[in-house]
Amino acid sequence: MRNRSMKPLNIAKAFTLIEMMVAMVIGLIIIAALYVVFSSSQKSYRLSAGMLQVNDNGRFLVQFLRSDFQKAGWVDTDVESPDGHSLAMPVKDLVNNQKSSSLSSDQITIRYYANQACDGSAPVDGVVENKYQIATVNNRLDLQCNGISLASNVESFQLQYGVLTSNGVEYKDASGVSDLSLIKTIRFALVVASENQNITSSKTSTIADILGEGPYTFNDGRFRQVFGGTVVLNNRSNLPPESLLVTE
Repeated sequence: MRNRSMKPLNIAKAFTLIEMMVAMVIGLIIIAALYVVFSSSQKSYRLSAGMLQVNDNGRFLVQFLRSDFQKAGWVDTDVESPDGHSLAMPVKDLVNNQKSSSLSSDQITIRYYANQACDGSAPVDGVVENKYQIATVNNRLDLQCNGISLASNVESFQLQYGVLTSNGVEYKDASGVSDLSLIKTIRFALVVASENQNITSSKTSTIADILGEGPYTFNDGRFRQVFGGTVVLNNRSNLPPESLLVTE
């Protein structure tokens, strides 16, 4: 009888409990690392989107306000105005520190000859009056012109006026302007915030100064930026009073 060699059977080796626990821990570490990367990417995306939104709104508002403020007092050469070829009152309704939220905001009305106001309406007498102020719309703060929202999340709108004095041009807020005819320049500043909260690395941020107003502290994690500019009122027909004229 021939002897046959016995081959060992291939028996599948099972995982021990310790090996399974080690594998689970390694898996959890990998999942946690992936979550951290994903969360960081999401936060970076939200911050970038918020910064882009704020920058777009801020740049648009600066260009819009500068363009409209530069028209203050303008009269078309073909128009026969009681004030001549420039309005005697290019601005009016100056209001300082209206309370629209935790921040205060100002108000101004710009006047000039045109066929259409900022809200699309046609002026009856040819004189456009564009009134700028902050208003609450759907629990958000909007900068409005004649009740039409130009941009949302504009938390403060500040104005200063370059007034001609015996010492030259001095900047004052609306409460310090006693004679509108002496206004030569307008400074404006805007605080624009992102739509979403909790997108910055720190929830607390501070804006130290907005044309003499502030400081203001925020605790909502929104991204904020201050925009502004200065406009010279060139469309004026009236001369300053004799007391302010330089004589040799």
